[in-house]
Amino acid sequence: MKQVTIWNATSRMVLVPCNSGRNLFIPPHRAAPEVPESEVERNARVEKLLRRKAIVLKSRIPPKKSSKPRAQRSAAEQEKES
Repeated sequence: MKQVTIWNATSRMVLVPCNSGRNLFIPPHRAAPEVPESEVERNARVEKLLRRKAIVLKSRIPPKKSSKPRAQRSAAEQEKES
């Protein structure tokens, strides 16, 4: 599941309503904690805030787990995980 960070790009507090019914109050020039992407998908209020450039969404895909046991991975693969 993708995680999204919502960044407030304005100098005022922004209220972002999530699809679950929860509201995020984001202080000026700060980011809210990561939320699942499903909280902001197909959300008219979020789309309006994006069009006005009041918020910025930053996606993060969780790292993929390797199918190889740790002992069999190369040193380069292990460094990428750290």
